[in-house]
Amino acid sequence: MASLTKLTGLPALPSDSDSDYKPTSSESEEDAEDLPEDEEDEEDATLTQLTIMAHNSAHAGNLEQAEQMYRGVLAGRTAGRGPDHPTTLLATNNLALFLQKAACLVDPAATADKLAEAEQLLRQALQGYETSRGTDHSDTLCCCNNLAQLLYVQEKDLHEVEPLFRRALSGNEAKLGVDHPSTLASVSNLARVLEDVNKLEEAGVLYERCFAAKEDQTLTPDILEECNDLAKFWRRQEKYEQALPRCLQAVEGRTLVCGALHSDTLASLYGLAAIYIGMEEYAQAKQAAEKSLTGYATLKMVDDVQDGVEQVSLILLKMGRENEIAELKERYSSL
Repeated sequence: MASLTKLTGLPALPSDSDSDYKPTSSESEEDAEDLPEDEEDEEDATLTQLTIMAHNSAHAGNLEQAEQMYRGVLAGRTAGRGPDHPTTLLATNNLALFLQKAACLVDPAATADKLAEAEQLLRQALQGYETSRGTDHSDTLCCCNNLAQLLYVQEKDLHEVEPLFRRALSGNEAKLGVDHPSTLASVSNLARVLEDVNKLEEAGVLYERCFAAKEDQTLTPDILEECNDLAKFWRRQEKYEQALPRCLQAVEGRTLVCGALHSDTLASLYGLAAIYIGMEEYAQAKQAAEKSLTGYATLKMVDDVQDGVEQVSLILLKMGRENEIAELKERYSSL
């Protein structure tokens, strides 16, 4: 499975915005009748500070301590405000995302249990947000996305993941606009799921939409990676005429931003050669493949050198120059 894109810009869930752990004032003031005002403010401040400490502990690698703190916040919020209060749901979401991130860093035997608990917590949080905030609130949409990503990571039923991502996309388009970063992240995530379930035509439309929205921005490695991924998407379907311009963009952009000898640039050149092979443009394929192979050898990237040798060998075979293959393999055998 391809990796998913993280949403940004949804203010109410600090898991998606690491700089803000304090609920908004409107959230803090809702349903406050259970505690006297001074006591309520003191408890809220304590639990908010504990959330920040949990976050810092997690970043420092103190996972057991961080988990205890996240659980403490959730217990405190539940006791003080009830299970469906927005601040409690926020704590539920935070613990779930922590467990998901920690799962890959702990004993593999515990991974499944942590992911299962994270899934249960996110389902609980999503149901709570739907009840307390509404189905189209930003909190609800962000939690919807978080659950979909967790299910995707666990390789759960993609036919459940797909409607969750569709819902997040539809809501973000309506609330944030079609070109908002969170909307585009939803576009990208849905496209990846559609690719996995073989809905390739719609996936291609979404991939192109996502990249087109960013194409005029200042080139960054992330944008160029999307461009390169889009070229690979079309290449895997043997739609070389659509793959070629995107791959050329990736090569040119990565050469400019990353440098001619950067591994990403060389990977794009390798992909460009593969596209030309599919188009039976062998002279251009050979030029791109040899440039990629020379770069891999310079960087002593042994596995990539082997792949490059195989690619150039294939091109030579297609060109009727198989007598040059032995010398090519000998030249790079010492790496």
